[in-house]
Amino acid sequence: MNIEREGSSPNRSLTTDLRWKIVHFKNQGLSGHEVSEIVDKSPSTCNRIYKKYLETGTVDDRSRTGRPSKRTQESEERLLTEIEANPSLSLSALSEEFKVNFSKLQHSESFRTMCLGVG
Repeated sequence: MNIEREGSSPNRSLTTDLRWKIVHFKNQGLSGHEVSEIVDKSPSTCNRIYKKYLETGTVDDRSRTGRPSKRTQESEERLLTEIEANPSLSLSALSEEFKVNFSKLQHSESFRTMCLGVG
């Protein structure tokens, strides 16, 4: 049996504004169930947001852990300067000049994103 509350969006991030509304209602003394009926989210979601607020003082997402970048700001700047100075250089030529095998350092999309200045 698959029951979904109308208007709810599972697996979606809550807006910061909605999170602060949840905190406001909980601070007013409403229960998680009462708040959930007002904001149309589950009681556990409302209680989790409020608990995070009590622990951290904010409703913002916690930082996520992950693999650290293999690139440094300095190496990116050097590489981008070289690419701007010689836009016709191939990745092989850059690899030889910087004595680095780029294919082993990072995914090609990461390299492309860095060079385009998108990421």
